[in-house]
Amino acid sequence: MSTWELGREFVLRHTGMPFDWIEGLGDDPGLEQAATRLAAAETAVRDALDGQPPARVRAVETALHTLAGPPAAPDGRLRRALGEWSEAVDRYRLAYWDGYTRIEARLHTAACEPLVQEAVFVSNPDMWENMWRRYATASERGTNAAQRRLQRQVYTYLQRLCGKNETTSFFGPLAYGTVDEKHETGCTLRRDVPVRRLVFFAQWAVAALVRAVRRDRGVLPLLPVSVVDPDRLRARLGTGAGGDLPDLPDRLARLLLRDGSVPVGRLAAELGVGVAQVMRLLRDMLASNTVELGPSYPGDRQDAFDRLRDAVAGLGGADPDAARWQGGFAALAALRDDLAAAPFPQRTEVFYRLEQTFTALTGQAARRDGGLYTDRFVVYEEASSPFALALGAGPTARLTDAVQEALDFCADYGALVRRRHQEHLLGRWPEHDRLTFDAYGEAMRPAADPGSAFDPNAALAVDPADLGDPVRRRELVAPAAPGPAYALPDICLAAADTAALDAGRFDVVIARVHHHLLLESWLSVAHPDPDAFGAAAARWVAESGTPQGLVGLDVSRRNKGFYVFPGDRVALRPLRADDAGDARLARAGDYHVHRADGRIVLVDRAGHERLLYLPLADLAAYPPLAALSAPQLVHARIEPPAVERTAAVTLGNAVYQRARWFVAMPDVAGLDPAARYLSLRRLAAARGMPRFVYIRSERRRKPYLLDTRSPLGAELLAHVTEAGERVQFEEMSPGPDALWLRDEEGRRYTCELRMQATRTGATTNRSVTAG
Repeated sequence: MSTWELGREFVLRHTGMPFDWIEGLGDDPGLEQAATRLAAAETAVRDALDGQPPARVRAVETALHTLAGPPAAPDGRLRRALGEWSEAVDRYRLAYWDGYTRIEARLHTAACEPLVQEAVFVSNPDMWENMWRRYATASERGTNAAQRRLQRQVYTYLQRLCGKNETTSFFGPLAYGTVDEKHETGCTLRRDVPVRRLVFFAQWAVAALVRAVRRDRGVLPLLPVSVVDPDRLRARLGTGAGGDLPDLPDRLARLLLRDGSVPVGRLAAELGVGVAQVMRLLRDMLASNTVELGPSYPGDRQDAFDRLRDAVAGLGGADPDAARWQGGFAALAALRDDLAAAPFPQRTEVFYRLEQTFTALTGQAARRDGGLYTDRFVVYEEASSPFALALGAGPTARLTDAVQEALDFCADYGALVRRRHQEHLLGRWPEHDRLTFDAYGEAMRPAADPGSAFDPNAALAVDPADLGDPVRRRELVAPAAPGPAYALPDICLAAADTAALDAGRFDVVIARVHHHLLLESWLSVAHPDPDAFGAAAARWVAESGTPQGLVGLDVSRRNKGFYVFPGDRVALRPLRADDAGDARLARAGDYHVHRADGRIVLVDRAGHERLLYLPLADLAAYPPLAALSAPQLVHARIEPPAVERTAAVTLGNAVYQRARWFVAMPDVAGLDPAARYLSLRRLAAARGMPRFVYIRSERRRKPYLLDTRSPLGAELLAHVTEAGERVQFEEMSPGPDALWLRDEEGRRYTCELRMQATRTGATTNRSVTAG
């Protein structure tokens, strides 16, 4: 089988705030000393429980758990142990609140950092306006329930800013790396790359502006009507759908077919009717997506607003209504540019003016509700990073060698998942062997969306030790067929510093494997050379993807994410006027899905089998589409049945899965704060957890960084979990001592390398006959 090659361009994903800040909010020496002494007193009490009546044992255990007053006990060893324990509890409670106060003071200092305040404002202006400023400016702060709730909210934001490699604004900046093949060894880390702020209008806000322009009756005569589907428009000829004027629909259709795009006012003039009558004639055509009412613009990239602005400028400046809209778009563009340049806190006022201008133009609120990955505000921001990494050929070769077995196993498991999808869908297949692609999507739609969970695939219930043996591994998961494949792994390098990287002294941890290519996309918007960024993917598609029938699934843009697939595409979305003339874009109706030879296959108009490139993670996990995709790489979740811990899983020379613990959560929320922290401390110590772990549950898609030595961590844990809930704890790896990405002040940042991995090999593009 061909080896995996890593791309020469990659994304260095890192936090925007130093890990040191979150690390400093725990491990208070006075508190830890008191907690350790109390733990010793607990042990002495439990040792003295031997031979005691069950009722007394239960009462004592309840007291130990809640730190409540101990039950009465007869003279002797147990009474003495309980007395010493009670004294230790009193000392611990004093130490707890003293330690909490010290930690909270450091929390307040971090919350007052201008960059932190700005990050909160950019992330959630409501939070900054209604809570953060009040906390940051408070001269006196307490520890009552309301104050602790506020402090826990602040801490929750900080754990994200300091411990999560997300890509948002300057607190999740876009850093890039390259493989420097000119140097056999070495690692070069730049810390002086100029930082750029990039502000873009959200997709939903651009759509709202389009709707507002179309609603304006003053500008309506200037808006072009463009043909989207000429075949469907031709089919309308001679249908006599014009009521009292049966020739009008034909005349309208012929005008549009002749010119392709005609302003509403000109249609009205040539037909000899009013604008309102034209719009009534167009109603069915617009509803069926046969034609499109302008302004028409390509909206599939980050510059959708600017393209829309150009389309509005194309309406001409002589008309006062058009001029009014052009002025509105110019005002929004100027405010966007001012927002990118303005310092904090002055930029808050620019943001508010931008929101007011948007609402005045559209009549729509400038903020909206939304869940994870939803653009909730009119604009969003990206930023370049001061960091840039160049890896020499030597470290790159070591890294490439380290990930081979792990990527092979992802391919093997991906083939297994795909087979399961095919078998399940074959069992649901309707009467006909052949469906159009869009009809297939409707027929196979599952009752629930599996993409809503953080891992929609069932865990692989195998012993991790068996996976270390290549022979046993192949028995558990059959090897995938050879041939071209691709993936986008997030790779962590564990090293003390860049000197260790330079010398090749690093461990490799595969955080996650995505089934994507490193395309020109939202990840490249801050890259100095976007063409170079996506060049390796384009080359692989041309040399290996296209020969195997790879076709990109073209879907509607939902948020800031966009992906430019460099090959044939099939649209699983309504076509737009700007799609006209795109020879590489096919309609979903031009493709069919066949049941043939016990398989489900996608075929194009020429009868050739095609494989889908799925641009979004949720699509790659969606069974009806995943069953038709290119050979998938899926990062299996290794979880033997009925175990509370799985050791780290190593494949080849890379950690494939970090150590994990599975805990049926006790009722930590029902305890008082001092007992709550002690409960977290016990939970971690009993299981041998490191100080820092990531927690996640089926209810929450994103994990939280948890400091098991922080009272604030205990407050976070109580808030995000429920009693009895099964929660996964995963070690932080690389740990704090292996965070090599440091700024000029020596502060550490968590990071990972998002690198393209591709494999080549022989392919066959077959013709398919339904059977």
